[in-house]
Amino acid sequence: MQTGLLKADALGRIEVVEEGGTRRIRRDTRAARFGLRWLARSAAAREARVLRALAGLDGVPQLLSWGGGVLERSYMDGAPMQRAQPRDPRYYRAAHALLKRLRARGVAHNDLAKEPNWLQRADGSPAVVDFQIAWASSRRGGLFRRARPRGPARRRVGTARAEPVDRRPARPARAVRRTGLVCLAGARRTSSRIAERSRAVPRPRTGDRRSDRRARRRSRHMNLPFDRQHVRRAFGRAANGYEAHAVLQEEVQQRLLERLDDHPLAAQRVLDVGAGTGRGTALLRKRHPQAQLVALDIALPMLVAARRHRSWRRPFARVCADAEALPFADAAFDLVHSNLCLQWCGDLAGVLDGFRRVLRPGGLLLFSTFGPDTLRELRAAFAEVDDAPHVSRFLDMHPIGDAMLAAGFRDPVLERDHFTLTYAGALDLMRELRGLGATNADPDRLRGLTGRRRLQRVIAAYEAFRVDGRLPATWEVVYAIARAPEPGQPRRSGSGEVASFPLEGLRGSRRKLR
Repeated sequence: MQTGLLKADALGRIEVVEEGGTRRIRRDTRAARFGLRWLARSAAAREARVLRALAGLDGVPQLLSWGGGVLERSYMDGAPMQRAQPRDPRYYRAAHALLKRLRARGVAHNDLAKEPNWLQRADGSPAVVDFQIAWASSRRGGLFRRARPRGPARRRVGTARAEPVDRRPARPARAVRRTGLVCLAGARRTSSRIAERSRAVPRPRTGDRRSDRRARRRSRHMNLPFDRQHVRRAFGRAANGYEAHAVLQEEVQQRLLERLDDHPLAAQRVLDVGAGTGRGTALLRKRHPQAQLVALDIALPMLVAARRHRSWRRPFARVCADAEALPFADAAFDLVHSNLCLQWCGDLAGVLDGFRRVLRPGGLLLFSTFGPDTLRELRAAFAEVDDAPHVSRFLDMHPIGDAMLAAGFRDPVLERDHFTLTYAGALDLMRELRGLGATNADPDRLRGLTGRRRLQRVIAAYEAFRVDGRLPATWEVVYAIARAPEPGQPRRSGSGEVASFPLEGLRGSRRKLR
């Protein structure tokens, strides 16, 4: 018999057991913390009760044994939804049918907004796992209706990837999330003054070539080096106390704006990408008092917090959208500004293409981002403990410059600064990172709790960097400034350089437009 650890946290251990050519999942609540064993057993008993109600149903695990301390269920072979990225409409129709069968047996899952709970099996069919907070009842009253399915299964079928119609977790899942024991998908808040751009796309028609092209374009973003949903949730949680920790960000903002002194620009429209709480947008307003400013951020709570820097005398618009899919018309802005945002974007080439598209010819691009030496001490300390990624990875200055040239920007100038911040202890650094929302967004990160012993080993490894009684943390910042190309100037592509210009701009041609 062979066992492999899947997860170990305050509620026990989850292992995969292989014996006789078959695999099963074992949940051992005896390994839970002493004060939480009652909660772990209660969750396991709830899961056992639900799995008994679902006995014989295809698409869900089957209960093998439950002895009051150890639960064993069948192993579901498949890829989680965030990795499989199912694009076949039949998958979502089958998921709806599976939910109907669950409800027919009186079961509400309550955690369907969490994409790892959805699997795509080898034959393309869906499966649902993790019934710890599910409900099983033969009486389907109002409380059962409130626990209706939400999340990835309630989707509008799109071209390359279906986006959730309702991203809010069910009420029981939101209650568990507030306890800090389970990490769920973030709830989407709405505001009457902030327009959130939806990425849901209509169902493609058979033979629609434009829809097929859109599907191929979106398929490029399937394997991102950053978990964008995690980034959105992390910065949303940090919105209220962000500015209390953003000492470095404020210094970088000042140095970034100083570079505008050498590039005078009478901007009429300015876009601030990754505006956060709006402090940088307010500084741009002082430099361009007559311009129309737009603050864009992926985290809606950040834009809500930006109201403190917005007044009736110096207003600016706020738009909640993704930097990789700017919802603006071509040549709409004279200046695109971004302070410490692009390091959280997985597709840098796509982001720069979007910047070039929304900039008018000759417009100015100004941004800063983190380099690969950022938090190198913390990364080395975690490397002493395990091989899993615990600190996000960032691009070097040279690939950034190459990407700017490939996007068509002219005369790019890149500079680099190194900052060293010191802390009394490693935990102080980690608390500041969480307060900033700058947590690990690597999709290959460990999803369970770090654990006290592992954390103590990381702290001990970090002590090797202590100098004069303080622990250093290095931050590498890359600054970049460039001009948008004029019409007809070539840009790089895989086969050479491509130039585009309006047909009316051709001179010397004897061809007449009809």
